[in-house]
Amino acid sequence: MKAILIAAVLAALSLCKVYPETLIITEINRESDTLVAKTFIGFEYVLKGIEDYEVNDGISAIMFNNFTANVSDDVIIEAKYAAWRLEDWQ
Repeated sequence: MKAILIAAVLAALSLCKVYPETLIITEINRESDTLVAKTFIGFEYVLKGIEDYEVNDGISAIMFNNFTANVSDDVIIEAKYAAWRLEDWQ
């Protein structure tokens, strides 16, 4: 019984994935203190707290997969300023 429980816990943990992602800021709304950041493959995320960010700044993020294989439901766990003018990288 103990082995089955351990196997179940390990299987559940294997579904839990965090991964790094790079995003570029595409929109800033100073009134609502939010920004829109997009991955290089096109997924968009809204973040609260614009700080000193500007459009085209880069963000390094740690993402969580929500225990699914579907990328569209992934969430940002942590985001940090990474670079400015990422438009030059495209």
